[in-house]
Amino acid sequence: MDIIQGVVKDILLLLIGALISGVGVFYFQKRIEVNNQRLLDQESTKFARNYQKRVEALELLYKEYVVFVNGFFELLKNEDNEDLQKEVASKFSNFRELRNTNAIYLSQGENAILFDVLSNSTFFMLCLVVFIDMPKEPLRQVVSAINQSIKEMKLDILPIKASNLNKELLRDELRQCVVKEGEKIIELYRLASEGKDD
Repeated sequence: MDIIQGVVKDILLLLIGALISGVGVFYFQKRIEVNNQRLLDQESTKFARNYQKRVEALELLYKEYVVFVNGFFELLKNEDNEDLQKEVASKFSNFRELRNTNAIYLSQGENAILFDVLSNSTFFMLCLVVFIDMPKEPLRQVVSAINQSIKEMKLDILPIKASNLNKELLRDELRQCVVKEGEKIIELYRLASEGKDD
């Protein structure tokens, strides 16, 4: 009888130990599940906020680009206006700074495209300012150099024609190149607002 009582006692202690272990495991498992759910909620909230920030950043960048480009085109009409020169320089800095500030919300591809937009627009604007008043023969070489740069930069634009090197036509074509660069930001915004990546 003592043996049976000892065995029953051991079995009872074993069952109580297993029950306590099972409750402990269940408790920790539930705690892990709650922590995982909390982390998942935090990540999805963070993703939603970053997604919203990404769309807002692209919208703001496009608006700032338009302000900068419009200011630059106004400057072309009033080249001697020093206040306007400072204002356009400030707008350029604002756009560049805004791109740098919002880079964290954008994908690597979007940042690369925005960098290209900034570089290409600056190149075309420089062409507009520096080369537009040159005599025809050096201007012909400049147009050739611009077209070579377009080819090397693999820009999605047609080469500049500037029939008979008409300076107004050349000016218009360079302006269109600057506007075309801005359209790349619109495309990034469209993709982002549809929830797609670049």
